[in-house]
Amino acid sequence: MHTNAFQRFLILGTILAGFILPPAHAQETVPQPPESQEPRRILLHGKVVQKDGSAKKRYVYIEDGVIQSVTYKRPKLLKGIRFVHEAGYIYPGLIDLHTHITYNIMPVWGGAQSQFSNRFEWRKNEDYKNFRDIYKALTIPDFKFGLLLYDEIQALAGGTTLIQESGIIDNESKDVTRRLVVRGTDFEDDLELNNGKKVASSFEIFAPKADGTFAAKDALESFAKRRSEDKLQAYIVHLAEGRTGFLRTDQSFDPSCRAEFETLMAHPYFSDPENTPKPPVALIHSSGIDPQNDAHINFLKTWNMGIVWSLVSNLLLYGDTLDIPTLLQKGVLIALGSDWSPSGSKHVLDEARMARFYLDMIAYPNPSPVSDAEIFQMMTTNAAQMIDHPRLGGIKPGNLADLFVIEDPDPSVSPMKALFYTDVKYITMVMIRGRAVYGYEDRVRPLEPNVQLLPQIEGEPVLNKVVYMDPALNLNLEETIGKMEAHLKTLGVYRNNLLTSTDKPYQERMFQLQQMIFNTFLAPRLKKKE
Repeated sequence: MHTNAFQRFLILGTILAGFILPPAHAQETVPQPPESQEPRRILLHGKVVQKDGSAKKRYVYIEDGVIQSVTYKRPKLLKGIRFVHEAGYIYPGLIDLHTHITYNIMPVWGGAQSQFSNRFEWRKNEDYKNFRDIYKALTIPDFKFGLLLYDEIQALAGGTTLIQESGIIDNESKDVTRRLVVRGTDFEDDLELNNGKKVASSFEIFAPKADGTFAAKDALESFAKRRSEDKLQAYIVHLAEGRTGFLRTDQSFDPSCRAEFETLMAHPYFSDPENTPKPPVALIHSSGIDPQNDAHINFLKTWNMGIVWSLVSNLLLYGDTLDIPTLLQKGVLIALGSDWSPSGSKHVLDEARMARFYLDMIAYPNPSPVSDAEIFQMMTTNAAQMIDHPRLGGIKPGNLADLFVIEDPDPSVSPMKALFYTDVKYITMVMIRGRAVYGYEDRVRPLEPNVQLLPQIEGEPVLNKVVYMDPALNLNLEETIGKMEAHLKTLGVYRNNLLTSTDKPYQERMFQLQQMIFNTFLAPRLKKKE
C-alpha cells in the first residue's frame, strides 16, 4: 500500500499526460446588468469538499464575494446571476503561511544538500551569497510588479488564495499591490476583517550573540506593544530554524535552535499572565522545540502558538524536521508553508503532497497516524485559525468566497486522492472574492473578461490557462515574464517555471528528496523484513 503510494507520487506529472480535459461543465447566465447597479452574483454546483475530506454535491450561492448559502436544492436564480456547474471537486482556497515574496522566479539552489545545522550557516555560504547576488540583480524597478505577480500566479497554480507577505511592504506600493491577485496577510483590506487589527510578520525577533545566547530585536518589543494595545490580529515569525534531532541519527538537535526557542520562553513578556488577550502566534520552523518536553508544549498552548511546518525546506537544508505526529498528538496546531523556490516548494499544495509521502514513509509498516484530512486542514482550517480568521478555510455561509476546482480525468478518484495526486494542470478554476482569477479560459472568461493567457512557452500544461489581470496594472504578462526571463539568462540562470509539470529541475529535486526519504526510512525496514 505504502509502496504504491510512493510510486504514484513519483510519477505525478507524467501519468496524466495522455488525458485531455473533458468539457464536463456548463454555464448559464441570467441577463447581467452593470455591476454598479446589481450585486455580483454567482451560483456554483459541484462536489463541495468538507473539513473531514469527504465531499457532498451542493449549490454554493455567492454574492459580492461572500458565500450566502450552501444547499442541497438549487436556489432561485436571481436577476444577474451567473450559474456554473462544475463536475470536479470544489475545495476551499488554500492558505500558505510561510513564503518569501518575489523569489519564486528563481531556480533551484543546488547548494542545499541537507548539510547545514541552522540558518546562520547557509546564509554565510559563499555559493548561496553568489546565488542571492543573481536575485538582487533581477530586483530592478522595471520588474517590481512582475516579480510579485509571478509569485502569485505560481501560488494560484496550486490553489492558494491567501499567502504570507504578498506585497512589497512600503507605503508607495501598497495601493498597487492590492490590485494583484492573491490575498496577502499583510494587507488589512485583503483580509476583510474590518476590525482595525493587523496580521504582522517578522523575519526574526532574535539576533545571535558570540557566546551562543540570543538578544531580542526591536521587532519583539513592537509585537509586545501592539499585542498589549489589542491591535494585533495575529503574528507570524521565523524562529529557531535548523536541525531538530528527530531524523538525524548521526547528530542531535542544533543547540542554537534550542537556545533560541527557550530564549523566547524566558522573555519577560511571556512570564506576565496579565498579557491578555492572546491573539495567535505562528512560529515558522521553530526547530528548537522538544515535543517530549512538557514545558515546551505547555508554553505553546498557554500563549496560543502554532507551528508553520515547511518540510521540503527543512529536509533540503538540514536533513531534519520536527516530530509532527507527536506535536499533533499533543494538541499543537500545525499549518503548512512553501518557503521559497531556492530550497522549498512551488506552492503549499506541493508541500502537502510531500508531507503526505513523508508521513507515510516514517510510519511504515504501520499506517500513518496523520490522516489526509489532517494535512488538508493544515492549509485550510488550521491556517485560518492560526491567523484568527473566522471566514476562511471552509466553504460555508458567511465565509469569503475563496475556492478552487480540481477536475481529475478519473471521476472515481476521492477528493483527498485528487488533492494529493492529480497534476495541478487539472485545477480548472481558482476563485478569490467570488471572482474567477485563474484556470482554463473557457471556465474563467465567462465569469471574468479581464484575463490574460499564461506564457505559452511553458507548453501543454498551461495551454488555454488564464489569469485575472486588473486593467489598472497596465501590464502585459507574457511580455513582462519574457523580459524577466531574458534578464535572468544574461546572469547565467533560467527561471523557475510556473507549473510543477513543466519544471524539470524542480521535478528532479523533488524526486531526489523522495528517494532520500525512501532510502532513509522505508528501504532499511524492507531489508530487515526480508
